[in-house]
Amino acid sequence: MTNNQATADKPLLSIIIISYNTCKITQNCLESIFKWPTDRFEVVVVDNASTDETREMLLQTQSSKLKAQNHNSKIKIIFNQQNIGFAKANNFAVKQALVDYILFLNSDIVVLDDAINKLLDFYLKNKDKIYFLGGKLLNKDLTPQPSCGPFYTLPVIFGALFLKGDYWGLTRYSPDKTQAVDWVSGACILTKKSFQ
Repeated sequence: MTNNQATADKPLLSIIIISYNTCKITQNCLESIFKWPTDRFEVVVVDNASTDETREMLLQTQSSKLKAQNHNSKIKIIFNQQNIGFAKANNFAVKQALVDYILFLNSDIVVLDDAINKLLDFYLKNKDKIYFLGGKLLNKDLTPQPSCGPFYTLPVIFGALFLKGDYWGLTRYSPDKTQAVDWVSGACILTKKSFQ
């Protein structure tokens, strides 16, 4: 298997999604993922003991994907008996992931324009130069959402507190081109399980 190819048994990317009483938005997220070519990745959903209809929706989604003709994507669902929190659920999901490349994706994300495959391609081409890759985030009305920024130094904190730093793009911003930044939003982060 080359770096840019997946086999039927092992995908290249594990997409990790945490749900907790977010049935509809998680369903929208999953539907948007499976709208695009998905043969290179698996989806790992961890449900933190939801009390709404999330469980039934996830089981139905998993069943429909298994029955789909010529559908190579994999969806793995983990039902926690209690809400263990967002961070612990993500860490647990990483241990269940089949591969080294991980995409942490918030359940309220709707994937547009085959973005996951584009992110994966870019990461694979630049994996020796970057550790974390974030996607371009948009609000519901498709306006840019601040998704990255500089480290929090004293001038940056001053700008955030007294100069409307977000408004002027001093503290958080949404780039219109690919660029190196100090941090990216946790809503969408592609990285590796480990760095050696």
